[in-house]
Amino acid sequence: THAINQQVSPAALIFIVVLIAVRAGLRDVAQSGVGGVHLNALMLTDVLVAMALGLLTVQRLEMYLRARRLLTEARAGAAVST
Repeated sequence: THAINQQVSPAALIFIVVLIAVRAGLRDVAQSGVGGVHLNALMLTDVLVAMALGLLTVQRLEMYLRARRLLTEARAGAAVST
């Protein structure tokens, strides 16, 4: 049928939700002034969220390009054999 199907990974969604929850928790800690960490935790979680979204976006783009190439090759092979 040359149909292309895709399944979404629940782990990716869980990963983003965990990052957002950690960011919200660290925001509360930063506002209350608890902890003596000299690392800007909010900036670190922002970077992690941006990285996760970027990785997921690039992964989806790569999967689309690969599927399109494979579909083109399959259709060309089917046309030659008939």
